[in-house]
Amino acid sequence: MHFHRFETAGVSIICRNPHCEGRSQRCPLPMPSQREAQPAQLSQGDRIMHDQISEGFMVFVSDGAEGIGSVREIRHGLPELLVYIENAGDFVIPLSAVKAVHSDKVILDFDHLDLRLRNAIRHARDSEDPDYVSPASEDE
Repeated sequence: MHFHRFETAGVSIICRNPHCEGRSQRCPLPMPSQREAQPAQLSQGDRIMHDQISEGFMVFVSDGAEGIGSVREIRHGLPELLVYIENAGDFVIPLSAVKAVHSDKVILDFDHLDLRLRNAIRHARDSEDPDYVSPASEDE
């Protein structure tokens, strides 16, 4: 197999593209980061779920539970969401981990989440003071 090495931006690259054989050492192909990303094809179920979700929707692990975060971004053309989890930051969540969408809420399927995200969800409320009592309003 033919291959050649070339440098770009101070990085040494090995090209194994058979179409480069016999050409100069500077590979004419664009770097992978410059290639056009092909949008993922969403399944019909994912597309329906995707279209029902809006930025700002609250995120829950079950109906009736406390919210654990909110949708920051809907990745158009990709089967995923960017979700902020309280006390942990932003996480990319695949649409396959969304169990339901209704009433401006996204309900996740906890069993379909990766371990790092599960741990973040378990600690979403850690910074809350369990002894906190809200001040009485002036109406009371």
